[in-house]
Amino acid sequence: MQIFRELAGYSYGRADVVRRAMSKKKHDVLEAERKTFLEGCAERGVDAETATALFEQISEFSKYAFNKSHAACYSLVAYRTAYLKRYYPAPFMAALLTSVLDSSNKVARYIAECKRMGLRLAVPDVNTSMKGFSANGNVINYGLLGIKNLGSEFINDIIKERGNGAYKDLFDFCSRLQTSHFNRRAVESLIRSGALDSLGANRRQMLQALPALVSNLEDYRRKTMYGQVGFFDLGNDDNSFGIDFELPAVDEFPKAELLKMEKEMTGLYLSGHPLDKYEPFIQQLGYARTAQLLEAGKSEMASYADGDYVSLAGIISNITIKQTRNGQNMAFILLEDMLGSIEIVVFPKVLEEYNQYISSGGVITVFGTLSVEEEKDAKVLANTIQGAPDGNSRPAVKNGKPANKPKPQNVEKPATKKSKHRGLYLRFPSKSDIRIEKVKVITSIFDGDLPLYFYYLDEKRYELQPRESFVLVNETMISELKKLLGNENVAVIN
Repeated sequence: MQIFRELAGYSYGRADVVRRAMSKKKHDVLEAERKTFLEGCAERGVDAETATALFEQISEFSKYAFNKSHAACYSLVAYRTAYLKRYYPAPFMAALLTSVLDSSNKVARYIAECKRMGLRLAVPDVNTSMKGFSANGNVINYGLLGIKNLGSEFINDIIKERGNGAYKDLFDFCSRLQTSHFNRRAVESLIRSGALDSLGANRRQMLQALPALVSNLEDYRRKTMYGQVGFFDLGNDDNSFGIDFELPAVDEFPKAELLKMEKEMTGLYLSGHPLDKYEPFIQQLGYARTAQLLEAGKSEMASYADGDYVSLAGIISNITIKQTRNGQNMAFILLEDMLGSIEIVVFPKVLEEYNQYISSGGVITVFGTLSVEEEKDAKVLANTIQGAPDGNSRPAVKNGKPANKPKPQNVEKPATKKSKHRGLYLRFPSKSDIRIEKVKVITSIFDGDLPLYFYYLDEKRYELQPRESFVLVNETMISELKKLLGNENVAVIN
């Protein structure tokens, strides 16, 4: 900021614009300041050669750079974490997982890394789990704090009481934890998450038996409190409370239902994953992972960038239907794979064509355009939606071309007849073309679901306009745009 102020006469505000552009790696914004910087330097007696060399150095620095003290700190942290990961993998990953308990995307990504490292993640267990994730050899125990509806005080009670011996069964667990922090909802959450699976009963049995058990224990507790329990009420067997308790003879829930419970209680599938049987196809076809797509715009090393045509498969965990301004329905889908989840935007035309594939809990394959906005998670604008991947699915494509991944011989070749994504493309000599504002006025009248792209000849690049600028193509609009820009500068690809 001081260089721009002292040498080029920038105000504090405008110099801060340059600083933000550098920190966010907005090279187009920084480049737009070149002319003003050089002119300002010339006015203050700095020769053109020096000013140009200085600006080039600043521009190069903005690509990726640290000051030395910052770099040294990062190097030390990187060395220490690499050492811990190499020599103490289980404790290191357990601590890492505990630090991101509030981010299911990061937890899923780190659990995948645990599998890659040969570490096994155990489902939560009231007899072994601690508050956070903990290591036991090559096994990482899931932290009880990651289960919904469990208060910190109740978790403390569970850990403290098991110091008197492991919990034997559901009755033993509930009867020993009759404290002020005990409540039926918390125990239900433990059952659903699988944390009581080691107590000798299936989850359906425990959920059905729990209401009567809790009611009887509370009744016994009240009688004890007021001295209403007599000597002969205590019984003479292992159940010293004198309470009749028997588990119902019912079969366990289906596997899919058990996984759904775990997902609801922890945000993750712990004892398996609905995509397990599709994983070979996903790998073979080269589909992108949500973690890779979410890195777009956040790292220079990201595999994907804004505007890339991508392919991915996952399970639909949430669907939100909204209406556009012209009354059509569009959908926002939360699509989840083994490494996290990403939002899929389905515009009206695509929703109408592929509506049969969209249902909560369904496994789908999506082909579409990656959209990255500043300070927001990446999204995918759906172009085509198919069912669950199998041997006949289309291989992954990126920008209209097959990805560099092997594909089985019986898989159909991807359609590559279009070198661009669907959209309305408008060409301008540069970003400073005064006709751009007139174009925006025209396109704003025709709101729709077709992406709008501006192409700048001087920069040789496309720029996807914000979602609210997407258009509904019609003869009137195209005619006006061609009059303004010329026929050769307007193109529509559906």
